[in-house]
Amino acid sequence: MSEFLALDVECAASGWGHNDRVPVRMALVNLHGGVLVDKVILPTVPIFDSLEQYTGLRSDEIFETGEPMEEVQEAMQAHLGPHVTLIGQRVQFDADWLELRKGTHYRDVVDLADVFKRWSQKRNHFVHFSLQEAGCALLGQKTPQTHDPATDAKTAMALFVSFVLGSTETSLARTRARLLNGTRRYRSERDRAAHGVQGAGGAPHAVCHSKFNGNTCTCGQRTFDKDTACISVN
Repeated sequence: MSEFLALDVECAASGWGHNDRVPVRMALVNLHGGVLVDKVILPTVPIFDSLEQYTGLRSDEIFETGEPMEEVQEAMQAHLGPHVTLIGQRVQFDADWLELRKGTHYRDVVDLADVFKRWSQKRNHFVHFSLQEAGCALLGQKTPQTHDPATDAKTAMALFVSFVLGSTETSLARTRARLLNGTRRYRSERDRAAHGVQGAGGAPHAVCHSKFNGNTCTCGQRTFDKDTACISVN
């Protein structure tokens, strides 16, 4: 019988491109929302920006409290195994960041981004929703100004338990429609943030966040096509 665990990894920027990332914090949450592991990861390369609004950490905090990746992996071992299904938003990327192997550390993944995506006849492509959009529209959460892996993993697990576990295609269709209608007011804020984040002292800088959207990419690095699961070059 599979055990469901939510995983979230947040990265700091090692450069200004959207692929210039290094994992600096992770959290693992059980089916009941209990935090099993919450660790800061010591980076092996210099940090360009800690992306505090995503990691919940300043650069100095990362280097002062971070643990080597090997120790973080060891802390997860007691909770992982071939019986575990990992839950999360683009959770395969998180598993890859932590060097987890399918068949050894986990059996399968449930990607909420794919579960909740909805086909748009008007746009002729799938509409994807962020974890924050889903949390606001379906769980009634307030729009977060900052977040961290433990909070995100708890949100992912709450969404999974409430709307995915034991669901039918009919109930999922209703959830997707509700999500589409409930997220429109959050999209403008998200799109404004996609082109840059606030640096030290509140000054905007040019860190690109458009790994999944070539149309808004400002760095020219390769992007990931959410619908076809392929890498494309801008």
